[in-house]
Amino acid sequence: LVPPRSGAMGDDSIFVLREFVIADRLDDIVEDGKDLVFKDKDGSEKMRVPMDKKTVYKNQSGQMIPILAAVLLVRNSTSHVAYLRACAQRGAWCHFAASKERQGLLDFLHGAAETCGGIPA
Repeated sequence: LVPPRSGAMGDDSIFVLREFVIADRLDDIVEDGKDLVFKDKDGSEKMRVPMDKKTVYKNQSGQMIPILAAVLLVRNSTSHVAYLRACAQRGAWCHFAASKERQGLLDFLHGAAETCGGIPA
């Protein structure tokens, strides 16, 4: 396995996901068995993590969300129903208490905000 490498903001996969989203490289995150593979521009692996690996982001219930749930949130950001369906199909459950909480994480991942409530300072 390729261990996580630092993103611009830290070592957690949520920060690497943020870099990929901001760079419009979501297609470079692929599912491979039970792993998510973040690919460099040359196609090599930048990072490989288990889909169920918890990120540092904690929802309002205090649960750390898995990286797959964050990826699915970005890929299905226009429809909460589509997001829930995608999570159910892949076994990646993540409860967001309110649309404001989802939007805060999306704003962070898209670079519209420097942080959000669930990211530790």
